[in-house]
Amino acid sequence: MRAEWVVVLLGLIVGYCLVSFFMSRARESGASARQPSGGPGQGPVWSDERPGADAQRWFDVLGVSESASREEIEQGYRLRMGQYHPDKVARLGEDIQRLAEKRAKEINVAYDQAMRRFPR
Repeated sequence: MRAEWVVVLLGLIVGYCLVSFFMSRARESGASARQPSGGPGQGPVWSDERPGADAQRWFDVLGVSESASREEIEQGYRLRMGQYHPDKVARLGEDIQRLAEKRAKEINVAYDQAMRRFPR
């Protein structure tokens, strides 16, 4: 019985050390969790601390290249709206809902700007 408690205690200590190590490495790597990289497949970023958020260009918001085709733009739009659509975060806190709504508006504006490049 005593050996079991020693194993449990050692497991907790080792687990705490590992979590502390990885958390400190994440902090050292910068604020990458708060700033989207713009690459496809990125998870939602629930932060309003993006520098120059108002100055972002449409292709940065949609996560596509500036010379993207209509299909690539639509795919980027669907991907981003899938992440930030206010209906998807309806059960989360009010702050997250507001951020998601703001981001969804940015995505819609960027999509409109991108679609103006293509003739109807």
